[in-house]
Amino acid sequence: MKYEEITLFDGTTLVAGASSAAFNLTHYLGYSVQFIADDTTPAPGAFTAAATNICTKAAHGYTTGLQVSVASDNTLPGGLAALPTVYYVVKLSANTFSLSDSYAHAIAGTDIVDITSTGTGTHTITPTAIGTSSVKLECSNDGATWDDVASGSFNITADIDKVLNFSGIYYKFVRATFAITAGQVALTGLLLAKGD
Repeated sequence: MKYEEITLFDGTTLVAGASSAAFNLTHYLGYSVQFIADDTTPAPGAFTAAATNICTKAAHGYTTGLQVSVASDNTLPGGLAALPTVYYVVKLSANTFSLSDSYAHAIAGTDIVDITSTGTGTHTITPTAIGTSSVKLECSNDGATWDDVASGSFNITADIDKVLNFSGIYYKFVRATFAITAGQVALTGLLLAKGD
């Protein structure tokens, strides 16, 4: 019996949806998929902000596009507002970041919030906790039109290690898709195709 192992997701931390490449199952009798998801959403913590629009928090662990909110025990830095306002991280380094007004702008590195003063007191930044997130397998016979694989989806609300097994497959291609509304997840997905 022959086996082929394919990496669907490589453990990268994700803050937005993603799809894996499609895998051709034509010469295989079945397959298994293992998904390992780690909630990597950082804990709230103190940060500082400068009029250069750069914020600092040691070893922040943020991924560009992560949704956050800010608060202060005194006065927030000029240009920032507390909840219900949310911001999106633009990671600059392991210790620095800027804030943008939308996910799309954060990914593009545009519309950076103009910080006009450092504020006073202790400022806290809080990443939005992991929201509705899910993984699902999709199947196709033409590689263009996709349907959900029966019993091939699940939600992620915390760390998981899940294995799905399929045999007697009736479709030609399979791929995995990931969706998330908030938080950060490091996702690994491995497909093991089994043939004769």
